Amino acid sequence: MVFSKPFIEKIPLEFHPKLPRSWDVIGDIAVTQVPSELRAYQEEIGREIMITNKRIRAVLNKTGTHSGSDRTVSLDHIAGDTTTETTHKEFGIRLLLDPCRVYFSIRTAHERKRIALQVKNDESVLVPFSGIAPYPLFIEKYSGAKMITGIEQNPVAHYYATENLRLNQAKNINLVNDDFSNVSDDYRGIFQRVIMPLPTRGIDYLTIVATLLGQKGILHLYLFINKDQIESMMDIIKGRLRACGRNVTKISTTVCGHPSPRLFKVCFDIEVEKDSKALFAKT
Repeated sequence: MVFSKPFIEKIPLEFHPKLPRSWDVIGDIAVTQVPSELRAYQEEIGREIMITNKRIRAVLNKTGTHSGSDRTVSLDHIAGDTTTETTHKEFGIRLLLDPCRVYFSIRTAHERKRIALQVKNDESVLVPFSGIAPYPLFIEKYSGAKMITGIEQNPVAHYYATENLRLNQAKNINLVNDDFSNVSDDYRGIFQRVIMPLPTRGIDYLTIVATLLGQKGILHLYLFINKDQIESMMDIIKGRLRACGRNVTKISTTVCGHPSPRLFKVCFDIEVEKDSKALFAKT
């Protein structure tokens, strides 16, 4: 981004290299990250972002990382309208949300479409931790899935998810507002595909998710991981699934994010089938 001359003249020369040069745009809201050295100028930075992009209505400053069971991030208002609810559009899908109250990343739009295009006709698909329902909506729009189930414990995210189903006239999506661990027993053996968009803790639910697949199925497991740990993580995944009676027939990876110099967001695409020798009390 090229800042205007009047703005640049307000900022001490030694801080020029630290000025934010890019930001995420969610609907008509920009989310930037102002370094601590520039906090005294954050309002001017916010106004400058709005001047250079007329469609931006408000600017928020990211002051923390995603945390807690709801995966929300700390955002401070620094310029423009104080109303933070907005409608974001991607690949023909409309998503109503408030980035201050729910988790959402614009950076995984292409990944959502990649997954949706893999879903086959008449599949039943589960998305635990479904948030405001971007994955379910992508899958309905870009596949012939028979039924998509999304489970989300955050009541605010669930509210926006239900609104997004209405906005997009979705017909094959069922949403559940509950903790995934509380309801997983209700879905044993009925899905052909499960998507786990929880990179911080998704692997902790791996053995639970395995029981929700039928004789064969596909898991999409997201993790934050160093690139040099990918091969060893594949072995861990195979071992955990084997321990609960599932054989991995194919596993591949897709890098879909890069949150820090050494840390990557990786999707493990895992095809599994039930071990014919394993005994299950219930499937």
